[in-house]
Amino acid sequence: MINHTEVFSSTQATCSIVFLHGGGVSSWMWNEHIQSLKDYHCLLVDLPGHGINFSLPFEIRKSAEEVLKVIESKAIGGRAFVVGLSLGAQVALEMLSIKPSAILGSLLSGLLIGPVKGTRFLPPLLKGYTIIKNREIMIQANRKWLEIPTKYHKQFSDETRLHTSASLSTIMIENMRFSLPNDLDKSNTPCYLVYGEKESRLIKKSAEKLLTIMPQATGLIVKKGHHNWCLAHPLLLVDMLLSMIKGETPENEYIEVIGSKRY
Repeated sequence: MINHTEVFSSTQATCSIVFLHGGGVSSWMWNEHIQSLKDYHCLLVDLPGHGINFSLPFEIRKSAEEVLKVIESKAIGGRAFVVGLSLGAQVALEMLSIKPSAILGSLLSGLLIGPVKGTRFLPPLLKGYTIIKNREIMIQANRKWLEIPTKYHKQFSDETRLHTSASLSTIMIENMRFSLPNDLDKSNTPCYLVYGEKESRLIKKSAEKLLTIMPQATGLIVKKGHHNWCLAHPLLLVDMLLSMIKGETPENEYIEVIGSKRY
């Protein structure tokens, strides 16, 4: 079973929440979110190829299987709500395909459904990038481009320096080759499919496609949001998550609900 951090803030917790980070970062991105979830049992998983599990090779399918093992052995009742951003959302969607009964509900943001062309160009491009990626000016520029708050600069810098051209290539190729998992049309698990208003067209199209397939999916658009909106606005994500746990549709001035399903 892969390494993870278990946050049992309340002995009265009745359910578990698993958090899956995006590519190129790790579980530190959820530190602020869990401060508002002290009544819940939170499990922060560093995906293979990231953070404390950097030495493990990254594959979406294998990662999904490993996270399901964490849920089976550590989550209350062997089931959990799952929150995933970008790469973590792809892993969570794969988990829904493998074992939907283990997932009480999922909040998936910035999810890309491929495959996307161009993966053969990544290795040579990334070799050039890794020559300059650890320069402070590049780290600063990438952090700002990704809209990661300044307070996470050290964590982002450490994570950036950890990666090699080979590790980045593996992660990005898996991300771009990810295709629609099987049997999602049979899943009755509640799912919030979230994207920022300013996300790429591919991300938006992926959510729209899934809304036509998954019977219990609800689409949520974060107004003026970019890909990493949940880092800049942690309480907005917490608000969405609590609505899911309560079986409600979120009501917030910063959210537009599309394709709503009540469950």
